[in-house]
Parts: sequence; C-alpha cells; structure tokens
Amino acid sequence: MISSSTGSTSMILSVLVRMHLPALGASIWLRNMKFGELDIPNILSTCKLLESLRLTHCDSGIHSVLQVEHARLIELEVDNGKFERVELTCLPKLQQVTYNNWFSYEDPMYFGFVPQLSKLSLIKTGSRFQKTLELSQFLVNVPSISDLHLDFRSENIWVIPESPELLTPVLGKLQLVNLDHLPEGCDLPWTMFILEAAHSLKELCITVWDHCCIMFTGTEFRKENGLCDKADLKWKPYTAGFKHKNLVKLTIYGFQPDDNFVRHVRHYKIISMF
Repeated sequence: MISSSTGSTSMILSVLVRMHLPALGASIWLRNMKFGELDIPNILSTCKLLESLRLTHCDSGIHSVLQVEHARLIELEVDNGKFERVELTCLPKLQQVTYNNWFSYEDPMYFGFVPQLSKLSLIKTGSRFQKTLELSQFLVNVPSISDLHLDFRSENIWVIPESPELLTPVLGKLQLVNLDHLPEGCDLPWTMFILEAAHSLKELCITVWDHCCIMFTGTEFRKENGLCDKADLKWKPYTAGFKHKNLVKLTIYGFQPDDNFVRHVRHYKIISMF
C-alpha cells in the first residue's frame, strides 16, 4: 500500500517509477492521493504486469474523470473515489470491479471494452439527492455479469425496478445476486424485478438490517444530506403467471416473522421450482 497525506503526489509517483515500479508486479494499492492529469496513465503504462489496482480516498480534482486502460488488469477497486465518473475504456482482461461509495450525482461508471467482466460490486449510502441507477442503461455494454452485489448500507434504495424487456439483455447471464443491507421496513417485493429479468439466476441472497455501525445517526446531518425519508419502491409483476426455472437457493438474513417477510417468501416459493 502506498499512502500520501502531504506533499506532491506526482513527486511520490515519480520516485516510485525510478524505484522500478513495474517490479511491484501484480498488485498496487494507492491511498489518500490527489492525482495530476497524467499520474494514473503513467502508472498504468509503466506497470505492464499489473493485475490488481485499488484506489482509496483518491481524486484528481473537482468533477474529474478517471480513465482506465490496461492490457492485463484483472481487478479494480475504488473506495470513496471523489471522481465525477470512472471510465473503464479498454480493459480486455478485467474480471472484477468494486466501487465503494461514489460522490457523483450521475452514473458513477462507464463501461467500454470489458468483455470478461463478470463480477460487479456497488456499495453506496443512498440519499434523495443522488440519481438512481437504471441498470438497463448502466450495464448496457456489459451483458457478461454473472455475479452482482448491491449494498445499500441500510439507507435508500438507489436502483430502479425495470421491465424484463429492458433488463434481460444485460442480466441474462446473472447466476448470483447479493442485495446487502436493505433498510428494515423496506417492502421486499420490488426485488422480484431481478428474477423476472435474470432467467439464469441460481442464487439470491438478501440482507435486511439497519446496521448502526454504517448508518449516519445525527438528525441534522441526515436532513442536510437527504437521509431522512426511506421511500419504498413500487413494483408490480410484468409477466402474469411468471415462473423461474433456475433459482435453487434463496437466503434472507434478518428475517422477521411478519407479513412482509412471510408474504415475500411465499411468493418466491410460488414462482420458483424449489
């Protein structure tokens, strides 16, 4: 891990290059860095053997765009990246992407040429100020996703339920979905839109939990940041008599014996084969 809280990031990176940064091999973790315009391109072009890149609390200035191109990169993780957007322009070997807590008010990522991308993890504390994601548009260039992890951190849901006609082209290869930290009291039927679109899905895991360690609890802070009202998503079945032929496992953590949970489980049992 390379961390910088003071001094010139460009100077630190230039020193690392002189220290034969390519010899660091497969993995680099950069933390607390403010990049110049050419810093990331220089690192990526220098580290030709790089397979894993992690950026934590890094940025390139207000409304900056991070562009990533690399011939061998397999894994990318961005933690609290203060970028307007992360553009995965050309990454032919990329298989796994994690984006933890973005600050953009638009779609946080753009997927270019990423033919092998199969695992995507998005983690975000949702507020009423941010744009909700339309997965049909967000994932339009990556129909290869087989493992999808969405973590809502016990706050607002930031994806929009869409029709199977729009979503099946991008979710058709999904086999595993994790929906983490749905807020307690959240109406669960909206999660059915994923099943209607992901015909190959084999396993669905849902966690319902108001986790006090990751939630913001100050009343004034919550008001100022749009965290006060947790609105339920409205959903209705698009296909009458829909049956899912491949789902073999449903796991719900935080299950409560109330009408919301019981009704939801019964519905899953009706539409699935287990």
